[in-house]
This record gives sequence, structure tokens and C-alpha cells, in this order.
Amino acid sequence: MGRKKPKNRALRRALSQEVGNENQIVFYRESKHLETVRGFLVAVGRRWVLLAVTSDGGYPDGHAAIRLRDVMAWRVDEESFESRFARTLPSWPPVVPHAGVRLGSAKGVLGTLASGDELLGIEQEFRFPDTIWIGRRDAVIGKWVYLLEVYVDGTWGDAPLGYKCKQVTRVSIRSQYMTALAQVAAEPPDLTTVNA
Repeated sequence: MGRKKPKNRALRRALSQEVGNENQIVFYRESKHLETVRGFLVAVGRRWVLLAVTSDGGYPDGHAAIRLRDVMAWRVDEESFESRFARTLPSWPPVVPHAGVRLGSAKGVLGTLASGDELLGIEQEFRFPDTIWIGRRDAVIGKWVYLLEVYVDGTWGDAPLGYKCKQVTRVSIRSQYMTALAQVAAEPPDLTTVNA
């Protein structure tokens, strides 16, 4: 008896051909409400893809990893000016943020997308639409990711909070919002003191 082929194999194969494309990819994603994500595809994994996200006009807006199984449809944006504009910026061409990003599982994405002192945003869109938790990854242990959260006023939580990896639908780094928040946030607490 042969192994069952993953449902996303054809999608993964098609998207792999778009890595490095000079035009933005527009993803239509299933969540509590239909969501659109635009950006340049920089990597495709077994279960996740990684985009250099763009905001209105084609400006870079960090990176986001999204689950393949949530992609309902996608298209190459050949009509708008935004892809052409993005190619004029000093940040061109978009690349994977650092070596070693693993896109085979939620745990791999959560453990490798951000460096230790970098802010990470996680979303669980089916359970909590329009909610993002931002902070520094403390640890990925078993089926859980622990995040020391930073709040909208720039203050930090007292201790890391745990989120189930399998419920995470999107992981973001280096967005304009996170970059601004990191600039004004207080120093995070010393976790060895918090956990003592």
C-alpha cells in the first residue's frame, strides 16, 4: 500500500516555481474571514511558505510565514505598479531573513524564523481573528511556543505565555509595526529573575 500524497503537493510544486519571481504573489487565505496577503515569495517548505510582505505601494513590510493548507487561491500580480516600484528600492531583491529557517512545521517556523532578540508576531486566526501576539520567543518546547509579550504601550509581560504550535496560522517578523514597537519598547525583563 502506497503512502497517501499530501493535499498541498501540487500547490507546493507550483509555488516553488515562483520563488524569486519579480512580481508580487497575492495569496487568498482561509481564516475566520477571507484574508489577502501580498508579497514576494522567498521560500517554500513542506507545510509553510515564506513571503517578503509588501504594504500599499509595494513598500517592504517584513516577512510572514503562512500555512499552505490555508491558501485557497493565489495569483501573480502582473497588473499593478507595486512590483515595479519594489524593484527600485534599496531593499531589492527580497531574501530569506537569515539562514536556517525551517518551513516543514509550525514548530520549525516558530523556532527558526526570528533571532533570539527579535520581535516575533504569532496569530491563531481561526480561534482569535484580528489578534496578533508580539514578543520575544522564549522557547519552543514540545507542542508549545513560549513568548515574552510586549504590549502596545511598550511594556513587557511578567513571564512568557504559551501557545499551541499547531494552532498558529501565521508568523511575522520585521513588519513596520514591530520595527516601530521595538524602537520604543522598554528593556525586557531578565527571564532568569522572572523564573527564579
